[in-house]
Amino acid sequence: HDTIRQLLLLNDIKQADKIKSDFKVPDRRYWWLRLQVFAELDKWEEVDKLARSKKSPIGYEPFVEIALKYGNINEARKYLPKCREETKVKWYIRAGLYKEAACFAYEQKDMQALTTIHRDTLKLQQLEVANIVADFIKTLNDKQ
Repeated sequence: HDTIRQLLLLNDIKQADKIKSDFKVPDRRYWWLRLQVFAELDKWEEVDKLARSKKSPIGYEPFVEIALKYGNINEARKYLPKCREETKVKWYIRAGLYKEAACFAYEQKDMQALTTIHRDTLKLQQLEVANIVADFIKTLNDKQ
């Protein structure tokens, strides 16, 4: 693990791949390592290449999480649509993208998520978004 990490930090991807193969390091662990190292080195183009290379064995939530950890909202935004349906609202909220969270929750007819988003946007005094969410809640209530 540490050796692969050091090789990735030194940008010796071929040698890291070889050690991964020789020591049968699981894909999930290797992807996590690569993701963490690329983010740590501020190599967001490498993170993007990794995400596009094939279907992620770790999902796309870790890509969002690591981007948020390093304060890169634009990078997180790329992977949010690829997150699992049941986790999207949570990740949009964690990213502070309340309007997008509300739109997705509305599409899913998730009244509980809309209520949470409404409460949070009121606390944060994001009144424009709070009003949009209130309209979504009213529309869903009227349809019932």
